[in-house]
Amino acid sequence: MSERLARELAELAELGRASAAAPYDVEAAACAVLARLGDEPVPVAGRRLRLRRWVRARRRVLAALLAGALVGLALTAPVRAEVAGWFDLGGVRARVEPRVAVPDGAAPPGCGALPVAEAGRRAGLVPLLPAGVRAGEVTAGVAGRVLSLCWRDAAGARVRVDQFPATLDPGFYKTAAQPWEGVEVGAGSGAWFARAHRLELPFADGSAGVVRPAGPTLVWSAGGVTLRLEGVADPGAAVRIAGSLKSAGTGGS
Repeated sequence: MSERLARELAELAELGRASAAAPYDVEAAACAVLARLGDEPVPVAGRRLRLRRWVRARRRVLAALLAGALVGLALTAPVRAEVAGWFDLGGVRARVEPRVAVPDGAAPPGCGALPVAEAGRRAGLVPLLPAGVRAGEVTAGVAGRVLSLCWRDAAGARVRVDQFPATLDPGFYKTAAQPWEGVEVGAGSGAWFARAHRLELPFADGSAGVVRPAGPTLVWSAGGVTLRLEGVADPGAAVRIAGSLKSAGTGGS
């Protein structure tokens, strides 16, 4: 591969990672690279002719494969893409819909009445709690593979954290009237939803499940788990709480 082609592929990969800032037509970009591929110099003249014929015969297939590869670059962990008003991160999918109307002031619902350790066992996850919150102060619940933990802050308001395995298949759907904000959480990244938005949690069989308003929410992925923190209105405080989460068996009990 020539240096010119290598630079072009690197530029396309960077576009894939920066798609949140500049949406682009991946397939068109892939086709442009493949068009140039046929003109790349090859030391053996016969090999160059065979290569050009091979590329031309398979242009659409190669374009689709390269487009898929670039999308994959944009979806590496934490899985994240923002193109034309949508967002995907480890099982949370969001879109912007300016006409959606969601009332402000909705508090997160309770989580259940299970002990933290039992809820973690049922969900197959290690419960994570922030510094200063003990397991005995927390109520927990499980819905499928989603582990939910609730506690009260100093003002008595409920705070909720949902944990679930990070997957490409969405389990939480968010519809917001305004775009979210990208934030850094520890060594990774996430999204801050500053305003109230609509949250949908369909049942496993695909039928309509829970639909409710959700207040300010932080979403991020860490260690193969996606987390959403709801009930903290200040983004800085939410990020600090997220950064302090530890296993309930080592840091929260």
